[in-house]
Amino acid sequence: MNRASQLIFPIALILLITTVNTSWAEPPPNPTDSDLYENTAGGRGTLTNNITGDFVGHSNTGFGSYALYSNIYGYENTAVGSGALTQNDNGYNNTAVGVGALQTNNTGYRSNTGNGAWALNSNVTGFYNTASGYFFAFNNNRGI
Repeated sequence: MNRASQLIFPIALILLITTVNTSWAEPPPNPTDSDLYENTAGGRGTLTNNITGDFVGHSNTGFGSYALYSNIYGYENTAVGSGALTQNDNGYNNTAVGVGALQTNNTGYRSNTGNGAWALNSNVTGFYNTASGYFFAFNNNRGI
């Protein structure tokens, strides 16, 4: 065995060690980064029409196809599920979890919570409403 072949293995090992990134003790990658106004969106059409500013359109989180689609000035809303809070335009502090939850919430502002598919679906102007369950309070229009 000549000298050159004896050096190949140690050189290859050193190159491998120095070029491979370690994965321990590092934070995981963030696949869904927030914008400057703390809005986070995941899914087709989610937060598409959102207008951001100092007092509007901030701190919204939407995951699911067309979640918070019509949100224009609304803030501090959370929508998880396809079509959740789709027609919300200026409501705020609303939480919708489930397909179509709070879907037609338009100006229904202040702390509406819909958990379950189609929960509080027809809430338009109501506020401080809570509905949990499949189709629960589906036709609630104004609530309190």
